[in-house]
Amino acid sequence: MLERPVSNMRSLGFPAGSADDLVSDLHARLAEYDGHVAGLLQRQAAGEPIATPIPRNDELAAELASIAKGGREPAASDARRLLQHLESVHELVNAAKCTNTEPVASPVARNAKGQE
Repeated sequence: MLERPVSNMRSLGFPAGSADDLVSDLHARLAEYDGHVAGLLQRQAAGEPIATPIPRNDELAAELASIAKGGREPAASDARRLLQHLESVHELVNAAKCTNTEPVASPVARNAKGQE
């Protein structure tokens, strides 16, 4: 069921960096977030329950959108490119949320009920 989001995540690739220092910093944050989401999607696809929904990174999206709208080139173009990638990752996050609807009890709670 989650094979498609994982496959889609792999097919996204990752955008190149930027010569602009601020956009370059945001690129690094995007790389970290992208890797985090990819790891969680792979774990879910392998059948490992994820106790909490995969988070979106709306703060990063807002920062990229602000630069993209600022019009200072080439930073604005770079930010738009990164924002487009982030929006694609968010679409995969939203798809993954739909497949993880069952609450997951912690191992402590399961053991307290006598379950393994």
